[in-house]
Amino acid sequence: MTETRRIETSPVVIEGMLEYEVKEPGKMRLSVYKENGELVRDVFKDVEIAHTGVTSFNFKGKVKGWDEGGYEVKVFINEKMIHFMPFEV
Repeated sequence: MTETRRIETSPVVIEGMLEYEVKEPGKMRLSVYKENGELVRDVFKDVEIAHTGVTSFNFKGKVKGWDEGGYEVKVFINEKMIHFMPFEV
């Protein structure tokens, strides 16, 4: 809230390189969690991954209205977490 009591919301850009190794094919899910473990949103869900090996891509998004604090991007294959990356808002 500003000094004039106006609510101010500005988007925050989150970006980073996600790199992880897929050891078995299956369904991939990429989700964002608060640091307390609460699910914020599924970015990708039930994406069929048919290959194994190292995968990397740039992760970039804008968030608006999120509470300040710690968050994590988590990558799952067949509901088993294979990678996570913490970030702050």
